[in-house]
Amino acid sequence: MATHSPTSHRTWPRLFLEDFERTGTALWFFLYLLTWMNPKTDCVQTTFGRASKEIGVSVLRLKSWLEQLEKEGYLRDESLDGNIIARICL
Repeated sequence: MATHSPTSHRTWPRLFLEDFERTGTALWFFLYLLTWMNPKTDCVQTTFGRASKEIGVSVLRLKSWLEQLEKEGYLRDESLDGNIIARICL
């Protein structure tokens, strides 16, 4: 019989739900940012205009989500001049 660690009940879907409870809809933006992440630097760089168009939400909403994700410790936001620049905190 296999032994289970104290955290074995925390399956991937359960972790995802816990993240969604913490960040709400900002989690979907985080997943989008992961697609743009440079794996060598953990850094994301794209434009607000491009992300807004691809996701279908306003730039103001994106900025709000970045703030929420930074507050929850998912990333460090260094965005400026219409560019999204963020370091993912994994």
